[in-house]
Amino acid sequence: MPQRNKNVKAPARNRPSPGDVEARKNAAEALILGFNIEWVTLLAGGESDYSHMAPELAARIKTAVEPFLAKGDRVLPKFDPYAQVRLFAGVEDLVDGSRPIKGEVELTSRCEWSTRDQVRLQVPPQRITIQFTMDGSLTKMLTAKFSVKDI
Repeated sequence: MPQRNKNVKAPARNRPSPGDVEARKNAAEALILGFNIEWVTLLAGGESDYSHMAPELAARIKTAVEPFLAKGDRVLPKFDPYAQVRLFAGVEDLVDGSRPIKGEVELTSRCEWSTRDQVRLQVPPQRITIQFTMDGSLTKMLTAKFSVKDI
């Protein structure tokens, strides 16, 4: 059996520094927050610059919201202050930046609807889950799938 040389160190792994990991987590959180603000602004009848969405996703969301807004209805946004965010990526993938990152955000909506006639309609509290894919640079949402259920 060969003898192991105790004086030779194992090669160091290129592990991301805690600062790099924290910076990337902060960038992911900022992207998720910006994206959420944009789609909620659209439902409220406001304008968005779509700066947190890839053009294909922005077009899809705008197309989905247009019929609701065309009737003159609007959402009056009101969400619980905290959301659950899960990123489905290892630390190395998060820091690497070369591959898209999948994740999910869950939030509780207590929004109301406002009709064209300014009548406010109460909506039961809802749990909104958004499954998403972010680009590896954490600058744009590439995909988003929304599901809503009354709670």
